[in-house]
Amino acid sequence: AYWYQLEPHKPFDLPAVDDRLPIREDIGVLPVGPEKMPRTKESDAMRRALTQADRKQQKQTREHMAETRKRAAQESKWVKEEQARAGGKKPKAKPRRRGKK
Repeated sequence: AYWYQLEPHKPFDLPAVDDRLPIREDIGVLPVGPEKMPRTKESDAMRRALTQADRKQQKQTREHMAETRKRAAQESKWVKEEQARAGGKKPKAKPRRRGKK
């Protein structure tokens, strides 16, 4: 965590950045960073896994939407029942104010 460095502490005895680069005796400094990452060819297994993940997410989205519609219908039913118990009168909504005067 970075926050603890704000508290009083001894100075860090870290070597300079160039001295901290990973070094191999046979090839020298290793490339570090995403631009130096080796590219991988997408395999059939990777494609299948991505397709399965996409399908799973789509299924979860459909289930969530169905549950949301079910809840909305239930809430609508409860509101109608409450209005029927109150004599069929809807509660008055406050008038909206548009703009400033």
